[in-house]
Amino acid sequence: MGQPDKSGKRKRRIARNLALGFAVSGLAMWWILHDIERERIFAILSEVDPSYLLLATAATLLSYVIRAWRWPVFFESSAPGFGDSFRCLMVGFFMNNVLPARLGEFVRAHLGGRATNLSRSLVLATIAGERLADGLMISTMFAVLFGLTSTRAEFNDSQELLYVAYGFAGIALMTGIVLWQRHRAYHYLERLGHIFPGHLSNYTLVRIGKFIEGLEPMLHLPRLVRISLMTIVAWSVELLVYSFVAKAFGQSLSVGNLALFLAAVNFSSLIPAAPGGVGVIEAFATLALVHVGVERETALAMVVSQHIIQMLVVGIPGSLYFVFSMGGKLPESDEEENGQIASAEFADVSGSATNNDQDADSFPIWPDEGTKVYLSVIVPAYNEEDRLPKTLLSITEFLEASDRTYEVLVVNDGSSDGTDKVVHQFERLSPEVKLLQYGENRGKGYAVRFGVMHAAGELILYTDADGASPIEELSRLENAITKGAQVAIGSRALYSQDTQVSTLWVRKFMGRVFNGIVNFVMLPGIADTQCGFKLFRRPVARYVFSRSKSEGFSFDVEILYLARKAGAKIAEVPINWTNVPGSKVNLVSDSAKMFRDILIFRMRDVFGGYGKTVGVDEL
Repeated sequence: MGQPDKSGKRKRRIARNLALGFAVSGLAMWWILHDIERERIFAILSEVDPSYLLLATAATLLSYVIRAWRWPVFFESSAPGFGDSFRCLMVGFFMNNVLPARLGEFVRAHLGGRATNLSRSLVLATIAGERLADGLMISTMFAVLFGLTSTRAEFNDSQELLYVAYGFAGIALMTGIVLWQRHRAYHYLERLGHIFPGHLSNYTLVRIGKFIEGLEPMLHLPRLVRISLMTIVAWSVELLVYSFVAKAFGQSLSVGNLALFLAAVNFSSLIPAAPGGVGVIEAFATLALVHVGVERETALAMVVSQHIIQMLVVGIPGSLYFVFSMGGKLPESDEEENGQIASAEFADVSGSATNNDQDADSFPIWPDEGTKVYLSVIVPAYNEEDRLPKTLLSITEFLEASDRTYEVLVVNDGSSDGTDKVVHQFERLSPEVKLLQYGENRGKGYAVRFGVMHAAGELILYTDADGASPIEELSRLENAITKGAQVAIGSRALYSQDTQVSTLWVRKFMGRVFNGIVNFVMLPGIADTQCGFKLFRRPVARYVFSRSKSEGFSFDVEILYLARKAGAKIAEVPINWTNVPGSKVNLVSDSAKMFRDILIFRMRDVFGGYGKTVGVDEL
């Protein structure tokens, strides 16, 4: 199987990078700590003035607020709002503190691309422009302030930092040349596309082009002036942070030495191996302060305090955003790009929507408009070789007898029995039946989302593999759609003279309790969110499932919440339903997970984890 090998390589690469990062951090920490007097450190800490550390914390937060206000200025169009900008900034810097090689910038680009519907490569270019502006400002402040106020000996001892400052000036010059000659650069990229075959021309070169495009707004003088002024303000506030830290430890540093402190911390954090610069920052910034006359133990305590403040300011909101906005998971490195780049980069896989063995971590481009059928039926299946045949037979017989064009997509959710063999038998009998599968069990929510993202239907229905909701009930949902609903859901809780629900009393009781909580927390007015028989108009299905994140049984709540938030009309329709033995739901453990999930959904929305809401009229 290709997927386990790919996943294994990715995990080994991450583990290797983390091991290298921890080794670098450990070596740097040993270097700076091996001759430190611990008793002296404790004595210094006992005399710290905490009020100045609180001021430093507040000033640090203010500097990030200014940077979040500044980032949208780097965009030509579709700029993120302040809320999205601040969230992306916090998650990015938080992940820089967790991952090696400043990989948090790529996580931030992923979030920014999702918030703006722009290519991640283009968003990454705005982040690179931001880093360049920051580096130039730090370099300028250090070179000017330290150069004017330092002694010759202090200046000579800090030549290495000046070399880094010169490096930023060189990078800025090269960036300016590339932007000035960008049309020639595009021409060379196009020529390279004819030289290098396949994936390179359709993927890497398009990313490079998008990256250059993302830097183009910096050519506009008014925007460049705004960026420069906001950068000056941001780093002036940062300089104030270092001043407060110095005062907390009773150190009266000149403005030049404060600029040295700031430059040493930020330049040493560029060393790519150490997660969050831990150890590396402490080593080099401490050494820089020692060069200007600060006692070694005091210098280390100052640097560690400043580092902890930075980590706390980004760590608390960043970790919350990471958990509730991203589900606590890193984006896959080969995930599709947003916006225009997707069609160019993934043109080679546009025909893969009906492949039988799909990559479990990447969804396809939606089937081409010309491939639509009237109805797609999604059947998630996990170890359903016994119950699935009867369900598939009833679905195909009913739809064949109607005048509907249709497809039945059975999603094999990592089954270990003969589920795939059952579907293959039906594939031979009916070309409308198709098997979709991936390597590992991910959960019902993931399986339904995977099927919906492959669906070609104008209407998309998902139904359970046990056949508890007869396919004949489809007509009731279609009638609701015809009357104007965008989503029609089967309900076991609504009374109707011509429907009957047969279920165990304990399942009915637990369902009522769960839906009562759902009504209170998220979805007032819907009596039964969990019935596995729901029909969507294609645009609404495409919208809600592309944003949903739940992989378990609680996914129904999430998609209905997203649909209602977008303004979709949801019709709840009473249907016939019969309890079928062999359910995979554990009433105790799965109910506990579902209660937890609805709180996560609510918090994720509060923290902006679903991105900007698009009204149903815009879909």
